[in-house]
Amino acid sequence: MVALRPAKLLIEKRTILTMLFETLLILIGLVIFRDTYYFILYLSSLKRKKSKKDYNGKYTIIIPNYNKTELDACLKSIYPDNIIIVDDGSENKEILKKWENKVKIYYLKHEGKYNALNYGIEHSSGEIVILDSDTFTNKESLRKLLSNLENFDAVAGNIQVHKEKTLISRIQAIEHIRIAMFKRIALVKNEISFIPGPFAAFKRTVFESEKFRRSRVEDLVFSENIKKKFKITYEPDAVAYTAMPKTLKTLYAQRKYWAAGNIEFYKKKNLWKLFSYYYLAVLDIFILLFSFLSWNFIPLLFFLIFESSTMIFANKIEKGNCIYESIIFPVFMYFLAFFYLIVYVSAFIEVFRTRTS
Repeated sequence: MVALRPAKLLIEKRTILTMLFETLLILIGLVIFRDTYYFILYLSSLKRKKSKKDYNGKYTIIIPNYNKTELDACLKSIYPDNIIIVDDGSENKEILKKWENKVKIYYLKHEGKYNALNYGIEHSSGEIVILDSDTFTNKESLRKLLSNLENFDAVAGNIQVHKEKTLISRIQAIEHIRIAMFKRIALVKNEISFIPGPFAAFKRTVFESEKFRRSRVEDLVFSENIKKKFKITYEPDAVAYTAMPKTLKTLYAQRKYWAAGNIEFYKKKNLWKLFSYYYLAVLDIFILLFSFLSWNFIPLLFFLIFESSTMIFANKIEKGNCIYESIIFPVFMYFLAFFYLIVYVSAFIEVFRTRTS
C-alpha cells in the first residue's frame, strides 16, 4: 500500500500537467484563430482603394496648447495654412510670442483642452482640422485627411509615435502600429467609431450638433456622442507623429489618467464594454501562465513567432521603421498586457474611492 501511494501521486501529477497542457493548447488555438481571422481582414483592407478628390474648400487648423515645447515644430510642419492656436493658460509663452505675427493666437485661462477646442471652433471658419501642439504632420497627410470630407463628416488620422531612443518610446511606437492594423480592420468592417484628438478633420455641421465636454478623455466622449449621427471614417495615409512619454513614470501617469477617464465614461453606459476591449491581453497572460504551469514552452514559442511575423509585415505596410521592435514584439506585448492590468486596477481603485468619499 505504501509503495502504491507515490505511484498514485505521480499519476495525479501527470494528469494535472496533461490538463494544463490541453488548456494551454485551447487558449493558444483560440487566440491564433482570432488573430489569423483579423490578419486576413487586415490583408484585405490593403486592397481597398477609393478614388478621392482633393478638398478645395475653406478650413481652419485648430491647435489647442498647454505648456507644449513641441509647438514650434508642430507649426513649422503645416505653416502657412489657416491656423488658430488656442492657449489654455500656458505658463511659458516664449514659443507663442515667436508666432504671434504669423498665426492667430487666443489666450485663455486654464480650464482644459475641451474648452480650448470649443473656443477655437467658435472663432474659426470653414471645416475644422484639429491638431495637437505636440503632433507633427505634413501637407500631404493634411491633403489626404481632408479629401475624405467629400463623403464623410469626420475623419480620423493615422497617429504614430514620434520615436525617441528610449525603450518606453519604442514600446509605444510598436503599440501604435498595432493600433493602425486594427483601425484598417475596423475600416473594412465599417466599424470606425473613435476620432483621436491629436489629428482629425470634421465638417462644421458636426459642431452645430455637438461640442467637446469636460472629461479626461474628451475625444472618446465626443466620438461616442457623434458616431450615431454622422458618418465617420479613418484615413491610414494621413499620418501624424505625436510626442509620447519617454519614461515609465510619465507613461504610467498618462495611461492611468486615460484609464480613469474611460472608467468614468463607461460606468455610466456599459462598463462591460470597456472590459471587452482588453480580454485579449488577459488571454495572453493566461497563455504565459499555463505554459509555466504545464512546463511546456513549445506551443508558447509557436505563438510568439506567429505574433512577431504579423508585426514584421504590419511594420513594413505602416512604414513604422520598427523592424527590431517587431521582431521582439511579444516581449513588448507582454509588458503592455501586465502594464495595463496594473494601470486599470489602480485606476478602478482611484475612481471608486473618489466616488465613495
